[in-house]
Amino acid sequence: MIARILMLGVAASLASFAHAQCGNQASCLQEHDTPGCVVIECCNAVCEANPLCCDVSWDADCVGWAEKLCDGLTCPSPGSCESVHFQPGCEDTDCCQLACRFDWYCCYTAWDSLCVQVASSLCGESPCTIEIPANAVDEDEPCFKHFNDGCNLPDSAPIPIAPGAVRTGKYASGAPRDTDWYSLSLAAPTRLTIRLRAEFPGQVLVMKGPCLGPFETRADVTALPCDEAVVDACFEPGNYTIIVAAALPDQPLRYSFTCDERDPDNPPDPKEPVPEPSYFGLRYLLTVDGGSCMFGDLDGDGLVGPTDLGILLGAWGGAGSADLDGDGTVGPSDLGILLGAWSA
Repeated sequence: MIARILMLGVAASLASFAHAQCGNQASCLQEHDTPGCVVIECCNAVCEANPLCCDVSWDADCVGWAEKLCDGLTCPSPGSCESVHFQPGCEDTDCCQLACRFDWYCCYTAWDSLCVQVASSLCGESPCTIEIPANAVDEDEPCFKHFNDGCNLPDSAPIPIAPGAVRTGKYASGAPRDTDWYSLSLAAPTRLTIRLRAEFPGQVLVMKGPCLGPFETRADVTALPCDEAVVDACFEPGNYTIIVAAALPDQPLRYSFTCDERDPDNPPDPKEPVPEPSYFGLRYLLTVDGGSCMFGDLDGDGLVGPTDLGILLGAWGGAGSADLDGDGTVGPSDLGILLGAWSA
């Protein structure tokens, strides 16, 4: 220990060299004879406090500093970003940091299947900007307010729309999570074509029924930033809600979409750190088009017959226009709908 103290002044002058030891495959939370450790941010922080950790060895004192300074710093860590492992973090620094922005669990607990999905979907995706046409009606909800959150909040009603609607708005995370709700009433069977293009990983949900139930999912489609999420199906008469949010196929994205507007009634605390801006943008464009339809008329000839049955069977297990009940998969329920609408 005395030798280490005597060497401290020399090691401090070698800090830039010492920090080059960071990024090897040794754990930051275990003693080892070599200098440095795998998590670069953690290693740099520890070596600023004790340069000997990056010049001589990673001893018990270095582990103690890591336990104090490195909570949540796990990028990079051993393990592929594309595979599940029980330790937090993964070996690609940029991908690891990006995934952890959207799911804190990945950097604090373990790199599970949801972390793998975030990494495989979003790593390498660049931020993008969508064009908002002049005829788009803004939802006019600042991203720090919540008055278009439907069933999520007791005093928040969906915005009524009709086929032909062109809407734009913003998505931001926080408490509660911001989701934008639009209500749509259909008096007759209607073929809806709903398109969502967003600067973030977008999700469009089509729900049927009241908040108190039964509240049924009729469509759930996601798309990567600036790609298009499309619902194209025939819907029976009734009351529907179209919900816009940020999500990947198996998980909502609840974090890291920082509101880019200031609330004049709640100015930021100057003592608090400035929130990190969103990696992806916040804007979206939603269009809803409608047309006439007959349930089961998949070829558009005005009849439900053998050709439509062939189209449905050919799409079995998949999605698309043959998904008559809107559950995301062509299956027995859709076959029942088609046969029930069979033309005389």
